Amino acid sequence: MPKKIKNVKKEILSPENLALGAKKACQARRDKAEVSRFEIDYEKNMDELLWLFETESLRASEYTFFIRLEHGKVREIADQDLYPYRIANQCVAQVLERKLDPKMIDQSYASRVNHGTHSALAQAWEYVQHEKIIYCLSADIKKCYESTNTEILKDTLRDYIADEWTLNYSDRVIDDYPRDGIAIGNRLSPLFLNLMLNRLDHYMKEVLHCHCYIRYADNYFIFGNSKQWLNKIFIELSAQLEMLDYSVKPNWQIVDLRTEGVDFLGYRIYKTHVLVRKKTKYRIKREMASIMKKLESGQSPDKHDRGVVASYYGVLKWCDSYNLYCKVIRPVVWAIEDHDRWIVGCRSLRAFMFDNYEVYA
Repeated sequence: MPKKIKNVKKEILSPENLALGAKKACQARRDKAEVSRFEIDYEKNMDELLWLFETESLRASEYTFFIRLEHGKVREIADQDLYPYRIANQCVAQVLERKLDPKMIDQSYASRVNHGTHSALAQAWEYVQHEKIIYCLSADIKKCYESTNTEILKDTLRDYIADEWTLNYSDRVIDDYPRDGIAIGNRLSPLFLNLMLNRLDHYMKEVLHCHCYIRYADNYFIFGNSKQWLNKIFIELSAQLEMLDYSVKPNWQIVDLRTEGVDFLGYRIYKTHVLVRKKTKYRIKREMASIMKKLESGQSPDKHDRGVVASYYGVLKWCDSYNLYCKVIRPVVWAIEDHDRWIVGCRSLRAFMFDNYEVYA
């Protein structure tokens, strides 16, 4: 049984934490009008937020739902007003994450500081490089957020938190969500999910001795040298998830790293190299062709175009895709640089002509 954290309320309601929570919540919505409305009456709003916290009268606003298509997956995102709900959740989450993070294993990734996609990829590559590692079990929880049992979640929170005020706030966040499970888009939901699966992480590592183990949110990757052993591990994993009222997607698989490679967070990892996923490669080619066509027609690249190029360059630099970069991305980078130099040259010429107008007049 993990040691419970106590006296969290005082730290959550400290002026420094409230100010930091407001700053981070606004940064994610810098282009929104509601940020301006909040900042106009900043002092008044912060005083009201503190009062809502202390009186425990903060209830969730009506959720707004919208559909987002992410790499072929349709996700229903739940959104709330910036003030006071998203700011309040940010203030609570940033304290709880700092307090609870040491209770999680190092091989648990997503929604944790220094435990992002690239850290998980580096860890997986380290496992694959071991001479005895040949196979990888890949499994995913079916509709993880929507299928979360809220009663089990509340009991889990009480295993880690002893502060009654914090538990009451968390219960209100969970109960006020109008649909099953927990909200995709709520600042506290990733923390809730990590706590729900944390005990299973310890079980896999300490009881089943899965030494080469990675969990990224609701994705499981277990590396080994025997298909029979990995099949037994999968049966045990499925049984443990059923106890938490979760189920595994039917597309789980055990792959041979020497020939097939494992599909890992947008990459495909083999024993000898790492490639970008085929779908991502085709998407990069389409996006770069669209930007190049725009440049060739004489249009200027906008902020979105530059962001797309930089983003895909960041994807490719973590794998063995130098040839893809040279063929697809580098020509676009050079075209944008040529365009920028031409723009700078035109501006310099205009400035020179203006400063010397009388000479040329």
